[in-house]
Amino acid sequence: EAGYRELHRPRQALPGGEFGSMRMIDILPEHVREWVADMKARGVTPHSIRYAMVVLSAIFTTALNDQVTSLHSCKGVKTPPVPAQPRNIITPEPRGERGRVRTGRKAETSVVRLITQRQQNAS
Repeated sequence: EAGYRELHRPRQALPGGEFGSMRMIDILPEHVREWVADMKARGVTPHSIRYAMVVLSAIFTTALNDQVTSLHSCKGVKTPPVPAQPRNIITPEPRGERGRVRTGRKAETSVVRLITQRQQNAS
């Protein structure tokens, strides 16, 4: 699985490796879609593809604002979904288990329990 280093090899640099020889006005959404598909086929991670797309989109936004082009070639081009990472919430636990990391529903329950206990102690 390719990541940051794979994405930044000379020919695959952001985004000049793919579009360096093209004029901005000639780059169409279909070219951007092909670029995304090519990165995905090479095994570049979804996170790195998303990052590359953000950079390219910023370039097109600036070009559009400066009236260099009349088309934002990144609009409507989808990238592979980036998997959501579970949230780790560190909460103090009763019975001496302090600083234990919990995730998901157990973490939410622990936080609610802790808030409830503090509210009861304050009254």
